[in-house]
Amino acid sequence: MTTQVQQLKQRLQAASAVVAAARQTIEDGNLVDLSGLEREVASICEGLNALPSAETPAFKAPLVALADDLDRLTHDLTRSQRKLGKEIGGLVLRQKVAKEYGPRGSDDT
Repeated sequence: MTTQVQQLKQRLQAASAVVAAARQTIEDGNLVDLSGLEREVASICEGLNALPSAETPAFKAPLVALADDLDRLTHDLTRSQRKLGKEIGGLVLRQKVAKEYGPRGSDDT
């Protein structure tokens, strides 16, 4: 196994770990920074394209697993975004009601 193949495997494992950590962060209700992930995955793919074809079959299963994990991450992000949108909508509604009817416990009559 060449150094290039080893490095690509390590980078692929690291990308998978980033996705797993991101999913857990979202599950915990926290914000996640994925700013470098797309670039890293693209760079890994470029590296794979540069390999001799005899070296690439070993990457099929990890790439499929990463793609599946990315799909699950997309689902998690979408679900989180919808939840946040509902929470914001509820907050806006409460603010409108409070503005319209005044703060709780006030009696202006």
